[in-house]
Amino acid sequence: MKQTKLILIAAILVSTLFWSCKDSTELTNAIPTDAVVVIHVDTKSLLTKADYKPLDNKLIKEAFEKEKNKGSERNKAMTEKMEEFLKNPNSSGIDLIHDCYMYVGNTSMGIIWGMKDATKFKEVLTKTFEVPTEMIKEEDGISTIDLSGMAKVGWTKDKILIITAPASAMYGFGQGNQPDMMELLKKQLKQTDKESLNSNKAFTEFVKDKKDISVFYSYNNVAGLWSGITSQMMGYYDNQSTTDLSNMLGKFSDQFKGVNAAGFVSFEKGEIVAENKFYYDTPEAEKRFTELAGKLTHELKGDHMKFLIEKPLFMAAMGINGGGIYNYLTDLGLMQFFENIAGSNLNEMGVDLKSLISNVEGDITVTISEIKTVMKKGYYGDYEYPSSEPVFSVFADLKDAKPTWDLIKNKVKEEADKEKIIDSTLVEIDENTYSFKMDENMKGYAGIKGNTIYITNSEAIYKNISVATDGKNDFASLAQGKASFIFGNLSLLKTPLMDEFKRDAKAQEFVAKGFDLLGDYSFASDKNLNGKGKFVINDNSANSLSVICKYIDSVITYAIEKNL
Repeated sequence: MKQTKLILIAAILVSTLFWSCKDSTELTNAIPTDAVVVIHVDTKSLLTKADYKPLDNKLIKEAFEKEKNKGSERNKAMTEKMEEFLKNPNSSGIDLIHDCYMYVGNTSMGIIWGMKDATKFKEVLTKTFEVPTEMIKEEDGISTIDLSGMAKVGWTKDKILIITAPASAMYGFGQGNQPDMMELLKKQLKQTDKESLNSNKAFTEFVKDKKDISVFYSYNNVAGLWSGITSQMMGYYDNQSTTDLSNMLGKFSDQFKGVNAAGFVSFEKGEIVAENKFYYDTPEAEKRFTELAGKLTHELKGDHMKFLIEKPLFMAAMGINGGGIYNYLTDLGLMQFFENIAGSNLNEMGVDLKSLISNVEGDITVTISEIKTVMKKGYYGDYEYPSSEPVFSVFADLKDAKPTWDLIKNKVKEEADKEKIIDSTLVEIDENTYSFKMDENMKGYAGIKGNTIYITNSEAIYKNISVATDGKNDFASLAQGKASFIFGNLSLLKTPLMDEFKRDAKAQEFVAKGFDLLGDYSFASDKNLNGKGKFVINDNSANSLSVICKYIDSVITYAIEKNL
């Protein structure tokens, strides 16, 4: 029974994530220096922008009243406490209406909130959740509860920390070196900025830049995580491949030493804005990283996008320097690793990895134009069933497409001849183009056009390639000069999803309204791989988060009415 109560407490604490903590260097002092990922949620900003109060929904209010009037007195008390929480998130004693930080580190994972009233919080635990007072240990201004062998909760008058062992320990890596979690909890609640991740200048800059939702990633610390795991692997599997892998990770870590990445999301009127940014511990780290990015990438030309007349469901493009990539992989030792494990097979196939990879230079573009519903014949019996199939295209610019195309063509013809499917499944249209049967209702095409190699199952895009269409669209120009670019429009999922609710007109209406809210999404990064983008919300009558919450509220209302 005690374990069930403690699990319930932990679940409720985690479920409060949307509300979260106190501003601050003080809160971030509880984050260890070995944190690989830190997530920050600015709950105050999100609550203001959402402008949503669940208890204003009549049906949600009635549902609480029904719940209070059934079951035990304890059930009633807990329901009333949840209702109070929705009215005032700080009613538990935890300061949930400000910042919250979550982190994943080499030695632990944790969630941190501010503490508004420690006395009130203890009262909620002992009276509402009936936690025995003796289970709450108090020492040196720190109160703790031992949830389990790997999970602990501790708080001071200023903050609360829930801590668990890292995922690597849960999967058996590094268990022998795992510190005492309770002692670690106490240490992190006491530590100063110099003992925490705040000692990392890049992290303090990230904290200053934080938005509604922010994510910080330390390459230094992930290198430590990888090193620990590979060391354990070498203990279990003492072979050359494991040693090679460890050496490659070591070289990668050296290349990214002092590099930190961050991502930000903010909800604005008519759009959700996203951004990524790199932070550096030293000017030398910045120089090393930006020089590497310059060797691996090219500026996008956007030529492949001229074949796309309509907006795609999803498109991603990147400017690639294959020669630079091959040299980098060689320096890491990865190419030698491939040669060791697959060199003989590659030689038999006539594949020269150096010429194949180095030949790639320019844009690589992947698109999903739409999701098409097609009828397929059943394997058993005379019947058909609907199946959702992606309509896709892949393009790659090469220095010289002919050698690569000839290699692929000859290998495909060789295999097709063995299977005796030439002319029935695989058809040569001309020396640079093949068609192939994907199923009864869909055909694919592969070939080269100039120095671009492609594969597609879109009849429209294949036609545009064949006649060298120079299509006009309003997104190709957004990609030009960038290192990478993502673009699409999710409204193309509207029809197939509405088909899933043919028997429920109201559900179809919700699907239609939801997708009508969604406009284009895009994201572009520069030569240093810093990027910005947005997701357009077509209703700009209020903040985008408020619009989304109102839509979700209508769905909840419908679900309650239907007793779903």
